[in-house]
Amino acid sequence: MIKTATHANSKLVAYSIYEDLCNGSYELALTKIKQVLKSVCDAHCLPLAQTWSPCAQQGRLGCQKQSIGCMSIISSTSYLFNPNVSGLYKACTELHVVHGKGIVGKAIGTNQACFATDITGFCKSEYPLADHAKVFGLGGAVAIRLQSTYTGPTEFVMDFFLPSDCRSDEEQKHMLSSISCVM
Repeated sequence: MIKTATHANSKLVAYSIYEDLCNGSYELALTKIKQVLKSVCDAHCLPLAQTWSPCAQQGRLGCQKQSIGCMSIISSTSYLFNPNVSGLYKACTELHVVHGKGIVGKAIGTNQACFATDITGFCKSEYPLADHAKVFGLGGAVAIRLQSTYTGPTEFVMDFFLPSDCRSDEEQKHMLSSISCVM
């Protein structure tokens, strides 16, 4: 079932995951994504991996930025390999990312992985949690858009933070290649 919500001057079509995907395909996709995140993090000691999706897709119809393509984390599919970065994860769960901003927002508009060698170098308007990433010693991150075969037009972005000791260009290229092999 498609729900239409009128929001200020714009109309948006929001898919309620609980009504539109009642056959369990959404939950199956989330389970598979969680398995991939866990597998990649465990294999490469990545401290944190998260799954983002449009707020409307998650049934969050009250999101203030929904009309401009707002995305937020699906907590049930995120994977925390290193508990020392749980503060960053907590901050990310409260964040909404707009399409085109940061690597996650840019990944939703492309079929290419979006990579940043050092997310702490972003300004606050581009990546509001750059300071948090710096506090937790993180640098590189990659965001990969995923459209599930289980859910059709439903979109996700997988966001992987590279280990804090993975700083050189060569190390980061090798890590990206290794992540791609698992995907």
